[in-house]
Amino acid sequence: ARVPLVLLDRGCGPGVADSVAVDNVAGMALVLDHLAATGRRRPCFIGAAGTASAAAERRAAYEAGAAALDPGAPGRVALGDFSVEWGRAAVDRLWPSRPDAVVCANDLIAAGALQRLRQLGADVPGEVAVTGFDDIPLAGLADPALTTVRQPLAELAAEAARLLARTPAAGPPAARRAVRLAPELVVRASSAGPGTRAGEAS
Repeated sequence: ARVPLVLLDRGCGPGVADSVAVDNVAGMALVLDHLAATGRRRPCFIGAAGTASAAAERRAAYEAGAAALDPGAPGRVALGDFSVEWGRAAVDRLWPSRPDAVVCANDLIAAGALQRLRQLGADVPGEVAVTGFDDIPLAGLADPALTTVRQPLAELAAEAARLLARTPAAGPPAARRAVRLAPELVVRASSAGPGTRAGEAS
C-alpha cells in the first residue's frame, strides 16, 4: 500500500492500480477488418488459455468480431499458451475445418502455425492467411513475412513511467486509471488476398 504501482500490459481487476496496455480490442478489429477486405470468410483463432488480460481480451475480441464474418467462426478456437510449439499443435486441431485465415494471439503462435501449415502443404497466403500480434522481430523474418499488430512499445513504456511518477502510494480506487494505446496493423505477405502467392504482398 506504500509503494506506487503501475501495471504494464496486464490487468489485475478494477481499482488495483493504474494500468497501461495496448488496446487489444482495437488490434483484433484491425486484423479482422483486413481479413474481410481481402475476402477471407472462414477464420479460426489460436490463442492462450487462462485469465491473463492480454489472452482474455484478444480472445473475446476475436469471438465478437469474427461472428460477423462467419457465425461458425467463434467455434473455431484453440487455446493453449503463447508459444511456437502450441501454434504448430493447434494447426493440427483446426486445419481439418479448412479455415481460410488463422488469427493468432501473438507472433510466436503465428510462427509455429505458419511452419506447420507449410509442412502440411498449405499455400500461405493463397489458400490460408496467417496473422499475429505484437510485431516482434521474428515477424518480419518469417517466410512469408507475417502480418501482425504492432504494439507502440516506446509509448507504452513512457506512459507507464509518467503514471508511476505521479501516482501516490495510496489512493482511492476510483482514482485508478486504465490507459489503452492504439495499435497499428502491419500488413505483410502472410495475408495477401486469395489467389496470390506468398511474397506478392508488400
